[in-house]
Amino acid sequence: MIGSAKGTQYEAYCRRIEDLFYENLDEIKLVRDDILDVTKSTWLECMQKFRDSIMELENMVKTLIDCIFVEVQNVEEGIETIYALQRFKHRESLRDTLSMKWVQIWKIFGEEIKSCNNSITLHEACHPLFQCHMKDANLLCVTRYLEQLFLMMIDASDWIGDCAAEK
Repeated sequence: MIGSAKGTQYEAYCRRIEDLFYENLDEIKLVRDDILDVTKSTWLECMQKFRDSIMELENMVKTLIDCIFVEVQNVEEGIETIYALQRFKHRESLRDTLSMKWVQIWKIFGEEIKSCNNSITLHEACHPLFQCHMKDANLLCVTRYLEQLFLMMIDASDWIGDCAAEK
């Protein structure tokens, strides 16, 4: 599900995290008969070990998310990546991380707007007779491009959620 040139590596890492989770869960299942036995403290020890391992797994996922977003260069890649990582939004700490990455995508969109604005103001046609037509055509293309990006961002906001950078 995760795109990019290293998508298969990220997927393998994600599967490894999932396998580690199930290994830890299986350890808890082994001592489930001791839950109500007040003479044994193994349940509490195993539960604490499980909580610690879950924290480690969350940190591994945060690292994975950060690594993936290092490669995100444009709005489309960012939206696809957030979509692929939606399975992690149910954990509060990971939801916060994904929200920060959503803000990062909005900032990429803002930079795209600035870049398009600069290209429009700096663009000049080679021949003076075509300057006014070339500027209008360039403006139309850039406007449509930015409209498409904006619609993608707004559509993604429906399932990702709103953020301060959106405004």
